[in-house]
This record gives sequence, structure tokens and C-alpha cells, in this order.
Amino acid sequence: MAQSSGPENTTQFKARSVPKSVYSGAKLPEVEAKPITIPETPQFASKNRADSRPAYVEEEVAPFKARPVPKEVYLGSLMAVVEPKPITVPETPKCFAGGLERTIYEPEPEPEYKFKARDMPREIYEHPGKHGVPTIPRKDATIPMTPNFPTEARRLAWEQKKAEQERKEQEEAARRAEEEALKAVAEKEELSKLRETLVHKARPVPKFYHRE
Repeated sequence: MAQSSGPENTTQFKARSVPKSVYSGAKLPEVEAKPITIPETPQFASKNRADSRPAYVEEEVAPFKARPVPKEVYLGSLMAVVEPKPITVPETPKCFAGGLERTIYEPEPEPEYKFKARDMPREIYEHPGKHGVPTIPRKDATIPMTPNFPTEARRLAWEQKKAEQERKEQEEAARRAEEEALKAVAEKEELSKLRETLVHKARPVPKFYHRE
């Protein structure tokens, strides 16, 4: 059953009282006042660097004084004697455009090596088969033999296998025929029994008349 939404079931709202701190003011921590900042002129390091540099002092340069020229220079003993060169005779240039001669590198021929075989020891001739060439025994002459091919054996094996297969097939056919005959006899007996059960036998007529 649904509840009725009447004035009795409504919840009454009750506001909380205003805190006293709203009227009197909140108690905040007291902060000490800082002194007034006095401005100061910045001190750059450029003035200090300029004062630390040493002042330029001009050095006194000693006056240059050249040595006197030796007397031998005027007399000609130190001067090299230059011999006059002969006059250059012009010559016609040799151009190899028509037939350029090329130098072909030919390797030096290698010295010819002469082979010289060593003498064969006499032991090889005197004792063959021991120190030198081995003695090979002579083999007997090969006697020709008629090849024996197993064709006859394969034919007999094939005939035997075929006869065995035919025997198995005959046994299988006889077994199947016997099973079919037994099955036919069983079906015939079952059919005769069924016919006997299906024969209608009439009930005897009741006796309505009684003998006096």
C-alpha cells in the first residue's frame, strides 16, 4: 500500500546558528611589519677590472747601428765568377704523332731447369716383390657358366599362391552357402509356426436343449 504524501510526513528544516567569529572577526596571527627597503646603486665588476689592468709603459728601444761592409766585397774576392753561357741553338721538335714508339716490357727469361732422374737400385731387378715392384700372382682363367634365372621358381610360387587363393575362395563360398541354407530352414520353420498360430479355431456350440 502506497504511503500518503501529507504534511505529517514532511521533514522540518532547521538552520544552524551563525558563529560568533563572523560578527567579532576571525583571530588571525599577527605578522611583524618589515622595514622599508632602501635602494642601493649596483656595483658592476667592470670598474674593478679596469683598475686591475697594468698601465701600458713604453719600452726604450736601442738605436740600430749597421756593421761596416768588409773590404773584400769591393775587391771582388768574395764575388762568384760567372762564366758566360753559349748561345742556345734552336732545334726542330720531334713529334711522335705519326709513329709512337712504345717500350714493351719483356720479362727476363727464367733459367731452364734440367731434370735428372736418379739411378734405379739394382735390388728392384734382382729381388722383385720385396724391395720394389710387388709380385702379382696370375689368376686362373674364368670358366663360363650358364646363368640360372629364377623364372621357373617364380612360376611355381605364383601357381601355388593362385591355387591357395582359389581354395580359400571356394571355402568361403561353401561357408556362405551353408549359412544361407541354415538361414532359409530357420525362416521356413518360423513361418510354419506363425501359420499355426494364425489358424482360426471355432468354439464349440453350446447345448441349448436338455434331455428329458
